[in-house]
Amino acid sequence: MAVKYSCAKCNRKFVDWGAEKLGFSCPDCEDSTLEIVNFEPAAKVKSKPTLKRVVAPKSDAIEPEISAEDL
Repeated sequence: MAVKYSCAKCNRKFVDWGAEKLGFSCPDCEDSTLEIVNFEPAAKVKSKPTLKRVVAPKSDAIEPEISAEDL
C-alpha cells in the first residue's frame, strides 16, 4: 500500500513517489514539508458500513387472459 503525505499548510495530498519526486516539500507553499497522513487500519474501525437501500418488493406479473375462443 502506498504511503500518503499531506502538506501541513494547504492540506494538499501526495503519494509516496510524488512526495519523493518533489523532495518532500509542497510545490505551492513556501518552506513547508510534507507529513505522513495518519490513518486508522480497518481492524480498528468501530463498525462496518451498512447499506441503506431498501429492497423493492417484487410485483406480480400480469398474465394475459386466454379465452376458449382464442385457442
